[in-house]
Amino acid sequence: MNSRRTVLVAFGAALAGCAGLDGSQTATPESATPTGTTTRSDQRAETVTDQRTASDKRPDPPEGDAVRWTYQTNGPMTGQWPGYVTDRPVVRDGTVYAIGGTNDRGTPPQERMQPPRSQNVYAVGTDGTQQWRYAANKSVPVVAPAANGVYAIVGWNTRMLGIGQQLVRLENGELQWRTEPRDRYLSILGTADGTAIVSTHDDEINRDGESLFAVTSDNRNRFQRETGDIRKAVVQDGTVYAHEGPDRTSAFDTSDGTRCWSSPGSPLGDPPAHYGDSLYVRGETDSGEPTLAAIDESTGDSSWQYREGKATEDGFNVTGAVERDGTVYATEFGGRLVALQSADGTEQWRYPTADDTRGPPVVANDTVCVPVGKTTVHAVDRSAGERVWSHSFKRSLREMQTASNAVVCWTQGADAAGVHALSFDGDPMWRVIIQGTTTAPTVTESGTYIGTRSGYILKLGE
Repeated sequence: MNSRRTVLVAFGAALAGCAGLDGSQTATPESATPTGTTTRSDQRAETVTDQRTASDKRPDPPEGDAVRWTYQTNGPMTGQWPGYVTDRPVVRDGTVYAIGGTNDRGTPPQERMQPPRSQNVYAVGTDGTQQWRYAANKSVPVVAPAANGVYAIVGWNTRMLGIGQQLVRLENGELQWRTEPRDRYLSILGTADGTAIVSTHDDEINRDGESLFAVTSDNRNRFQRETGDIRKAVVQDGTVYAHEGPDRTSAFDTSDGTRCWSSPGSPLGDPPAHYGDSLYVRGETDSGEPTLAAIDESTGDSSWQYREGKATEDGFNVTGAVERDGTVYATEFGGRLVALQSADGTEQWRYPTADDTRGPPVVANDTVCVPVGKTTVHAVDRSAGERVWSHSFKRSLREMQTASNAVVCWTQGADAAGVHALSFDGDPMWRVIIQGTTTAPTVTESGTYIGTRSGYILKLGE
């Protein structure tokens, strides 16, 4: 039996492993399509830039009414290397940035390092036309668009430590500069005034021994300071709000790296969510009981704590929280959704799910959607706390996001992944089944974007 005191930081990992057949559009293997090719429902093959020969055999792209276009890269976008995860596509200012494919510029210095060949960064318009492709000389775990350019991390991965990892700056697909290599994992936490905010970390989560640094667009070091391991953060209004070490939330000034405050508790969300003047964290009482805590963004002081879990003596083992219109909706591992006043944490209602709730809720119009067990979503009325509808999938539910008119659900099984759009009333709008593994999707108002193991960037939607 899972301990309700277990710290849950990976919704996808916790829910993985349920296979089945959703029934929908599927990719047909063993067909030749030149890489650098965009395929649309009304225009089957618009060649943009050919980076391989037409004789190379590649699976056909996924098809169906919900596939707006497909862009073929020259290799897998995700999934073929155990323990190596590729970032989801990033969409900014009408451009989709994605990592994947391979090139011949570099191979890792040791066999155990991953991936086995250097990778590419692709910039593709939201209409499916290629803007540029950058062939890195190492793997590319992270890409982050910024003003007038793109930052990326390039380097190798031993599963325990980053090797030779560097921050690079790209403009129109051309390398502008790169920092000195470090034998650490690097993460781009965000940007501030065009400056990249970067952290170092490894597989041992400690409260010191790592660095937070900032590099301007012209490769000047703005600051560097010692920190604990930082893997996730949000950069907002001149401040980095970070999950530091195993169990601390910290704030740093983006201008000089000054530590503004540190507070006990792990921030919720990846990246952490920031609401007005509050952050929500997974905290503890003095006696060690887990709680949901609200902390003030200016001081790091706790505004209130909530600990009424399914069993009071076990506290509230929070798995996610979202704030909307003065109410905080929070899920607890043991199977409960609660609505709390954001001002003081006063409980408004409770909704029991009758199964584990291992991931965060999302607000969808007048309802709040919560993952239940491995394969089900419940939509609960935000005012009354009563179930409005539920929907079950045949594969594991990995993530939910919302668009203006839909809840978009990503499922993953042993055979395939699925992307499903449900209306706010729970009615299926569209779905696509993709053979093999995929990146997590990125949901925007212009469409849903995802990368596939078979080497495609897809735009999905009505």
